[in-house]
Amino acid sequence: MFRKQDFKKVDLLGSGKKNTKIYKAEHIPTGKYYALKEVEAKTLEKLNEYKVSKLENLSHHMCSHC
Repeated sequence: MFRKQDFKKVDLLGSGKKNTKIYKAEHIPTGKYYALKEVEAKTLEKLNEYKVSKLENLSHHMCSHC
């Protein structure tokens, strides 16, 4: 399981909707690079809203390919 403290942000790659930022990040234990999505949520409720909307989008995308 990945933990936030196991990554070092290297470069900002871009930003998206709903206060999200995408970083190039190094996984310190392995030296591998990943894209790290950071979501800024002022409240837990906002974070949960973001998660639900992402699941709905994923579900819709998967169903459209059936």
